[in-house]
Amino acid sequence: MPQHEEGYYMAVGPKGVVIAGRDERGLYYGVQTLRDIMSKGQLETCTIQDWPDVKFRGAIEGFYGRPWSHEHRLRQIDFYGRNKMNVYIYGPKDDPYHRQHWREAYPEQEAKLLQELNVRAHQRGVNFYWAIHPGLDILTLRLCENTVMFLHFCSAPPSTTVHGAAREMFISTLWDNTFVLVSR
Repeated sequence: MPQHEEGYYMAVGPKGVVIAGRDERGLYYGVQTLRDIMSKGQLETCTIQDWPDVKFRGAIEGFYGRPWSHEHRLRQIDFYGRNKMNVYIYGPKDDPYHRQHWREAYPEQEAKLLQELNVRAHQRGVNFYWAIHPGLDILTLRLCENTVMFLHFCSAPPSTTVHGAAREMFISTLWDNTFVLVSR
């Protein structure tokens, strides 16, 4: 049995099939491998030990333009589960409740659709993440309160052009991956 998270052991022999998962998701992935092998029309004797080398595998629906339909999202989540991906991040920029109205609750029908995505993702061994994009409000803060908000999510020096004391404050305070408000 692999000692890695999400790992599994599978043995196919003349007396049957044994699948053992290191955890629940590992067992699920073992069953997906068996389904894939069986879909080829032949089941041969084999032993497999497998686990992911990358902890987070999946996709972000975070583009501009027409968002995917609900049915497309459900099919994507099914695909992720079959292919042992474990992350789906919902964040289409043209969803008004992701961006323009991010502080407001989704209307009941849209909320039910998101809940269905979450349930399907759980059933397929995929973590569902709902993301917001409050960027339009940040711009409003800058214009109305004469305040600049800088976001920094990596450890490299910022490439944003900032001058004077604000730049020094920005560079010296953001190495811990947080944000800071700098007044002009």
